[in-house]
Amino acid sequence: MARDPVTSTLRERRSLVRAIKRVDMIKAAPSLVFAFGISPKRVSADEITTQTISEGLEGSRGAAPGDWVLVEYVGKVASTGTVFDSTRGGMQFLNGGQSEFQPRLFQLNINNPQPGIVKGLYSGIEGMKVGEVRKVAIPPSEGFGSSSTMGPFAVIPPNTEIEYEVRILRLGKDISRMMRGVIRCGQGGQAAQSSGCRDITPAISE
Repeated sequence: MARDPVTSTLRERRSLVRAIKRVDMIKAAPSLVFAFGISPKRVSADEITTQTISEGLEGSRGAAPGDWVLVEYVGKVASTGTVFDSTRGGMQFLNGGQSEFQPRLFQLNINNPQPGIVKGLYSGIEGMKVGEVRKVAIPPSEGFGSSSTMGPFAVIPPNTEIEYEVRILRLGKDISRMMRGVIRCGQGGQAAQSSGCRDITPAISE
């Protein structure tokens, strides 16, 4: 039976249209995933992922490089949930003694990192508003790397993914304005390091 060129051409065109639609659906998949609230899978071992647990204060801007931030957080080994660092108090230090609630004050300057603050946490905090609570998952390359590291409360094994739950209490360029009314926190001798810290609540200072 002879091949009808007109019918064959129509069939080929229909097949092409179906193929194009399948490609468009694949391209649209990420948008559909977010639209239905399904968490996307990690596509790279070197990727920092964040999840907002609680929204920030209305009127607060997002944290940007160069800003000073006063934060409270807890850091865990992702695979086991072991807490290796926390500002929230009530934990036993590896070298003895009980921890107190004491937020950390540091500048979002990845080129001048503070002791104990990994590079990935700087990136994870960017864009956060005052009062916002965010979960930040950090791969080893942006965390403690390939070496075993001793934290305040536990040892972080080499090549370990870590997670932080962090909340911004203050945000700004001027430290004196940020800490107005709570300046005692972290000041003075060892016995006074936690004085006034628990009085701090999220507040916009600029």
